[in-house]
Amino acid sequence: MPLEQSLNAAVYKSSTVKTACHPRFGHGSPKRGVVTMRNHLKILCWATASLLPMTAALYSADITTLRLSYSDPSTNQKAVEAISEAFMQKNPDIRLKIDAPIREHAELLQNTLRSAIIGDTVDVSFQGLQNIPTLAERGLAVPLNKFISELKGPDQLLPSVSSMVTYNGQTVGLPFTVSMPIAYYNVDLVKDAGGDPQKLPNSWKDLLALCNKIANIKPKIAGCHIEYDSSGNYTYQTLIDSFGGSMMNDDRNTVEFNNDKGLRALEILREFGNAGMIDMTRDQARQNFAAGNVGIHLGVDSLYDSFASQSKGRFELALGITPISSPDGRLPAGGVGIVMLTKDLKKQDATWRFIRFATGKEGQLIVLNKTGNAPIDPRIFQDEQAMKSVDPARRERLAQITRVNQIDKMTAWQSFASPNASKIVEAVKTDLQAVVTLRKSPDEALSSMAAETNELLAK
Repeated sequence: MPLEQSLNAAVYKSSTVKTACHPRFGHGSPKRGVVTMRNHLKILCWATASLLPMTAALYSADITTLRLSYSDPSTNQKAVEAISEAFMQKNPDIRLKIDAPIREHAELLQNTLRSAIIGDTVDVSFQGLQNIPTLAERGLAVPLNKFISELKGPDQLLPSVSSMVTYNGQTVGLPFTVSMPIAYYNVDLVKDAGGDPQKLPNSWKDLLALCNKIANIKPKIAGCHIEYDSSGNYTYQTLIDSFGGSMMNDDRNTVEFNNDKGLRALEILREFGNAGMIDMTRDQARQNFAAGNVGIHLGVDSLYDSFASQSKGRFELALGITPISSPDGRLPAGGVGIVMLTKDLKKQDATWRFIRFATGKEGQLIVLNKTGNAPIDPRIFQDEQAMKSVDPARRERLAQITRVNQIDKMTAWQSFASPNASKIVEAVKTDLQAVVTLRKSPDEALSSMAAETNELLAK
């Protein structure tokens, strides 16, 4: 009997099958050679018991399940969940199981490294861009060159996309969101301080001067805040890079901030402290700015969406550039990349399909609608039909971000190639806090940071 007919025969009402399969059904002894109803039903019960588990096994064998991890839920949760759901709808043969999110990029990296030791690594992970080379160095990140080389025509990646996350000449991850440092201004406070919203500062000197003027308006108003405690010492790297310096060498194993550029970066932080900056966590500082209590907030462009919504009806919001103080100055590319961790070939194919979906047009349109990030591929802007799916208010906000975009000045966000990378981050953060709170001079902090980093690198 064909499988379809067998299944149709097996799908009786449950009460009928249960009765038919009962050992007391059809008492009596049938005549020899006569095929009885009880015999028919015995065959039906056997067929039902045999075929249904077999078809369930066939069905489950066609489903590939991938485990996924990510961090920074306040920024990424909506996009990750929406993209995962959209991907599964288009790919019913793949299921995604999302681990509980982790707050910090550095913590997710350490979690991933620990999981690898006990053989419990997820299949695909959204990691801080600066941390993916560490996963590649440990042999965990799967190189994507083979998959990328098979892309044809409009599906091909832009060189800037495929080269953003590399290790030893191999692409070991693709950017999912890329953010850059920008300045947020409370226009009402800028005006009260005598500033011109049409001519916002483009140097650290002018920005800090305006910060001091705003701080003198009212006792409860802070002039400015800079997120010195950002993940991976991102803000400190931003300052160093803006002066044409570097946090570390290309091999990520030697300190390169112990010089005049590293010192100048610390001097900028001290000036924020001198301007009366209140020491608080990133989350508290963002809430304080959105409430209208801070004149200038130095953060990343991915905050724009929430700031624009929260400030509505409270104050006018404007965007400004992060000053670059040297002709060879750069800004580190913040954000998140997707890395393939599974070594299973079947899962690798499924994982690549997910990575391409998340970094392709459909996924990036979801990013655009769920976060304040611009898509990693600017060709999406040229697709008028695709852009119609983006909320008009968000398109306007994106246009505002584009005006302060310094994408041509972007460089890699670095992390030390050391088992102690997370400890280095925390040690540096402690000294940055000491400078902002005026408990250490820039010279003292630089000496301390360099000594602690070198000690941790040597272990």
